[in-house]
Amino acid sequence: GRSTVILYGRKGVGKTALALELIKKYEYNFQNLKLYLDLKGGENEPMSIRDAMVQILLSFRPAEIIPENKTQLSRLYKKVMSSKQGILFLDNVTHIDQIKALKPPDSWLVIATSYKKLNVIGAINREVQPLDIESAQEFLVACSLRLKPNAREIAKLCRGLPLALEVCGKFISCNMKINPIDFLSLFRKHWKDSLLEKSDEYEESLQAAFKAIFYSLNEKDQKALCKLSVFPGTFDSQAASRVSEQNVDTLQTLSQSGLIKSDLLSKRYIIHSWIKKQLKDYLPEMDLREARIRHAIFYLSIFDTAG
Repeated sequence: GRSTVILYGRKGVGKTALALELIKKYEYNFQNLKLYLDLKGGENEPMSIRDAMVQILLSFRPAEIIPENKTQLSRLYKKVMSSKQGILFLDNVTHIDQIKALKPPDSWLVIATSYKKLNVIGAINREVQPLDIESAQEFLVACSLRLKPNAREIAKLCRGLPLALEVCGKFISCNMKINPIDFLSLFRKHWKDSLLEKSDEYEESLQAAFKAIFYSLNEKDQKALCKLSVFPGTFDSQAASRVSEQNVDTLQTLSQSGLIKSDLLSKRYIIHSWIKKQLKDYLPEMDLREARIRHAIFYLSIFDTAG
């Protein structure tokens, strides 16, 4: 009977993945109309409420003239949304005002994710917790039977965090030359060498998993992966090749590392926001700037073609 669900919890705990499963479950109750918006909470440049409204409006009315006045924009937004029924997914919300301003009429289901609990009146609030060790172990074994002898220890090092489990499971299942015992030793080494406060054990586990995989890649693939961090959202192989200056084989290798996720249906790729944030520390600013320029040039040509 309530129209807003808020899933909150730490980075890498699987809030977005769980929200997407909820959408699959309820999409046909809402005319199969789904809108996804990443508000980029926790990043340097989170999306403003105005930009979010504009993006949603243009998805329905591409030729709409957007009012400069804040009140007029809000009125137009409510008018357009009240004529529809669907699911609005607000990913990475930072504060309550974003939900209040963007919340459509109750004919819509709003699903939001956030790092912290947001006390929105009438909303269902659920904290997403890491997996228990048994479930984490089962997940790893399901990724690859090669992991069975070491699954429990890797699950413990991952602290049950789905993101850490997912990248480790993908990496070992796709790279048959990697010995799970050697990977475990590398994971343990980075975990012990962490400079983080011991109180932040989940972040420590995420970083150790990331480093164990990142340093298993050759230098060319490391550099290509870092350049791909300039993409703000999903990207295809053509855009990736242009920005990273590498071919499709490199993208395939990176996809098998678990640090990039691929969608077989759309043939597009995405890097998790937490991984993206780590990668920016591994490439010199000059190289990062060059990647941003290549990214801009690639999409400028698309804008020109589209007129």
